[in-house]
Amino acid sequence: MNVHLPMRYLRLSLMGLTLIASAGHAAANEGKVQAVGSFTIVSDIVEQVGGDRVDVYNIIKSGNDPHEWDPSPRDTKKTADADAVFYFGWNLEGIEGDSARYNWVRKLLRSVDKDPDAVFTLSDGIEQKKIGIVEKNKGKVNPHAFTSPRAGLIMTRNARDALIQVDPEHAEDYKANAAALSDELKSLDQAYQRELQALPEENRVLFTGERAFQYLAEDYGLEEGFIWEIDGSDEGTPAQIKRAIRFVKEHNPPSLFYEYNDDERPMNTVADATGVEVSGTLISDDIGEADSYVDYLKHNLETIVDGLSSSGSSSVE
Repeated sequence: MNVHLPMRYLRLSLMGLTLIASAGHAAANEGKVQAVGSFTIVSDIVEQVGGDRVDVYNIIKSGNDPHEWDPSPRDTKKTADADAVFYFGWNLEGIEGDSARYNWVRKLLRSVDKDPDAVFTLSDGIEQKKIGIVEKNKGKVNPHAFTSPRAGLIMTRNARDALIQVDPEHAEDYKANAAALSDELKSLDQAYQRELQALPEENRVLFTGERAFQYLAEDYGLEEGFIWEIDGSDEGTPAQIKRAIRFVKEHNPPSLFYEYNDDERPMNTVADATGVEVSGTLISDDIGEADSYVDYLKHNLETIVDGLSSSGSSSVE
């Protein structure tokens, strides 16, 4: 026997199922720390340290410039409701500095009147390095510390301490998760030291578009070359290209490197003028196509070793 229910009953049934699903989702999130991260590297570290105890909303997706951003209404709502907001700090989220005048995160926090005790910068404790090859950049901080695993270790510790402050009941979980991530980063630090120091000394020249790898280069003994110092500062001008060509001819690196999501034309100009080929693409301002911050670091090490060695035999796992 076929039974035909009136349409209003079907609608009520569907509404009931929707309410049950919503209730189930709310129950799953009950008790979790609701966190917001400014961009993918910050968000991934918080996710790794937070584990099952934390839900992280990431504001800037991969492929977008974290130096400047216009938050959406959803970004604003998530930030207002969050138990904790994480960003890198310095001038990463605003080239001109970490103030509400220049920094988009600071503007966002001010717009929702966020409690300062719920806001955390992962750069705390990292030693800053300055840029300033050209006069207008004199004294500016290079914000790309996270390209080095050593900075990642400090960021992990800061994420751990922040989550313990917000949710002390689950401190042991955050400590264990942070220890696991730190072990991976320590292994990567050792791999960077081992593999980059194994390169012939004359090959240890890292040439990129933006000066995003200053921390990596100084931590692991590489000579650093670049076309421009920081994004948003007139990338690929004739003066920059001329200086870059002079550097490459003087230092003769085995290869040059693109950066993910950067215009390749300035680097192609340098390659054509010097005869040095571009061997691969490094990731700098966000996780890019990597699955995690750890994979981001692995990708960069493998790409650098492959480009600067004759054998291309990176052994990082």
